[in-house]
Amino acid sequence: MTTWPGVAVTGHRDLTDGQMAWLRPELDRVNLKLAGEHGTTGAATGMALKADQEFGWSALFAGMTLHAHIPFPEQPDRWPTADQDAYRRLLARCATRTVYGPSYDVKWLFARNDGLLDFAEERAGVLVAVWDPRVRKGGTFDTVLKAARRGLPAIHFEVERLQVHGPGCSCIEPRRALTRF
Repeated sequence: MTTWPGVAVTGHRDLTDGQMAWLRPELDRVNLKLAGEHGTTGAATGMALKADQEFGWSALFAGMTLHAHIPFPEQPDRWPTADQDAYRRLLARCATRTVYGPSYDVKWLFARNDGLLDFAEERAGVLVAVWDPRVRKGGTFDTVLKAARRGLPAIHFEVERLQVHGPGCSCIEPRRALTRF
């Protein structure tokens, strides 16, 4: 059995209610499997809305230690009040906080994503990618590409088809066969 002591997440923020309803129990299922069967003890989240925060709560539920990777301190300031409150509740449960820049700049979002990959790579871990493979731009796509270039295994939550594919899935080359996780 493969061991992955660490796991990090990248994912979309524009998920539908239906996709979120599917994602929540699937994240729990996979994170419990990572913790129970693959020795995963540490998890890193970028604290963004939707996929990142759902992953964070799920990792805590699975008994993992959660680490926050924050692009800049004001990350949640323009969000609705309920989302800001949820962010602060999750942040309070994180064992560590890494902040990448002093204020908003797109470069800090990408630096945060690189930090998430570093977290997984340094722990011989795995990346959870909550991603629609038709989307070929933005931070999630960039992170998935970089993970593939680094040879970092990825568990792909394909939000368009509502399927989970395990490491070895061809997220970058969708013409190749995908394996279920």
